[in-house]
Amino acid sequence: MKNSIVATIPFDFKGVHHTPSVTIDLDDFIKRSQTIANIYSSVATQNQVGLYSYEHEVLMASEIIFSNPEGFAKQFFNDSDFDLGGFQQGYHEQKAMTVLRAIAQKHMDLDDLDANQPLKDALFEAFHYGQESSSSS
Repeated sequence: MKNSIVATIPFDFKGVHHTPSVTIDLDDFIKRSQTIANIYSSVATQNQVGLYSYEHEVLMASEIIFSNPEGFAKQFFNDSDFDLGGFQQGYHEQKAMTVLRAIAQKHMDLDDLDANQPLKDALFEAFHYGQESSSSS
């Protein structure tokens, strides 16, 4: 399932109201470890707002309004606000659970990991421990 959201940054410059926007592919966004600053840059680039202009400075100082979430992103969207941090964490946990379900199926012939909550919790904890160990090396 594709995860995306539309980011719009409305602002006024030289007496003209602008509403540049871009659709953000959140799967690609997370794979590239991007931040909220990258959303501003994407909106500017996609809407031909020069990086070294006063118009760009006004755009960068304006608030991002989110809309039209698709996929897993819908769970983190609320009335034009998007919890990017929550989405990133949930996305990584969802990916981890896909792997853990496959492991449980392969080694224990379990089709429904959710039905065995203690095992699910243990696998998830082991997964996080492995991530922490590899990142601290």
